[in-house]
Amino acid sequence: DKLAIRLTPPISPEEMVDNMRSSLARGLREVIACKPHGYALAVASGGPSLEDTYRDLEAQGDVAAVNGSLGFLLDKGIVPAFCGVLDANAHMTDIVVADKRVRYLIASNCHPSLFDKLLNRGCKVWLWHTTPRSINTVEGEKLLKELRPDAWQMIAGGCSIGLRWVNIGYLLGYRAFHLHGLDSSFRERRTHAYPDRRWGDWVDRSSIEIGGYRTSLNYMQQVTDAAQMIARFAQADVEPTEMHIHGDGLLQSCWRYWAANKDNMSPAEAFQRW
Repeated sequence: DKLAIRLTPPISPEEMVDNMRSSLARGLREVIACKPHGYALAVASGGPSLEDTYRDLEAQGDVAAVNGSLGFLLDKGIVPAFCGVLDANAHMTDIVVADKRVRYLIASNCHPSLFDKLLNRGCKVWLWHTTPRSINTVEGEKLLKELRPDAWQMIAGGCSIGLRWVNIGYLLGYRAFHLHGLDSSFRERRTHAYPDRRWGDWVDRSSIEIGGYRTSLNYMQQVTDAAQMIARFAQADVEPTEMHIHGDGLLQSCWRYWAANKDNMSPAEAFQRW
């Protein structure tokens, strides 16, 4: 028998739609489709293995940070071209560093205080819109159709901003991606390459073990979403795209297993068998 578990965001759908109304009223520039340009995008998610691989980022392409990885990279002397945020929790305002050298791509459902912080400090902020699946309601789509009847677009993708960056980057014209820190697992009692509110005892209470890796339910969802993303980008209606996943963790191990067996099985099959 299979156990089905549905993960829901901690922020209510109604609150996220209210956040969308607030952000749309700011008149910000929005992410739009760009022609392919030949550049690669190196995405720095915050998993523990980012500590092992961050030195390779700048040689691989334009650097995109997520959430707290921005502060980590800035401390290492790396100034990313972009920082993306999807998480609607108010504490992201404390986590995301404001730096005028970085372009911020913030989901419209994010908390108003994050927009206030970035804009008050003179940062460049672009808006993008996530899909109904991410906010558990179609009301956000209805709102966009009402306020943007001639030009509206929603960006689908995985459950984390690290995965979602591939779809955002594709829209921006990138066709090669280097993904770092997408571990989907913990390293000892650490959840990230940098200090996080959930370190230590939280890992002990909330983690489970799969294939020798300590992980959690939301990280398992990230692994499932990654398999779906890989399969989607292999379909005929998507322009040829390179994808490289760096570091060591549960997701990277699943990726390597699929890469060794991709002639015989789909990403989903490989990830499940691993």
